[in-house]
Amino acid sequence: MKIYKSKKNLIYMLGFLFLSSIFFGVSVYLDSGGKLGGGKIFVLVFLSFFILFNLITTFLRKVTIESGKLTIKTLFTNKTVLLEDIQDIGVIRLKGRYSVLIYFDDGFAMLPSTISGFKEIVDTIKSSCKSEVADKLDELNEKTLRNQSALGISFLLFANIFLISLGIYNLFV
Repeated sequence: MKIYKSKKNLIYMLGFLFLSSIFFGVSVYLDSGGKLGGGKIFVLVFLSFFILFNLITTFLRKVTIESGKLTIKTLFTNKTVLLEDIQDIGVIRLKGRYSVLIYFDDGFAMLPSTISGFKEIVDTIKSSCKSEVADKLDELNEKTLRNQSALGISFLLFANIFLISLGIYNLFV
């Protein structure tokens, strides 16, 4: 049995982004002298909870490969499919990552590239599926995945720097 979880650097970056959003919210509150309107408070709280929700869902995501079965577990779903029963695959390119949609009799499951060992999982799927299905995964090579991962981490790094910079600006300028 092989168990794969979300990449640790992604979890750390999201955790730091959550703390940065709280720092930014506190700085806005202090900058206004504690006189924020309800709409601004709602936006700041929503931002922090949105980041926290993404952190929790990313942290709890798990992929297991055991005895020819692929199981993708998230906060809300738990999908299991026999690798030989995969009927079709779709590759979706999102900002900073790829997602593989795996179609089978009972529905579909989404496998994000934010899982550590993603390339190994893709290779396992390719070796277990029919050739016309496996060919759809050819665009997911090592270089492409590395570039997309760097883009996603760069975005999170920029978001952290942005929120911290604005927070410092609010407090000291």
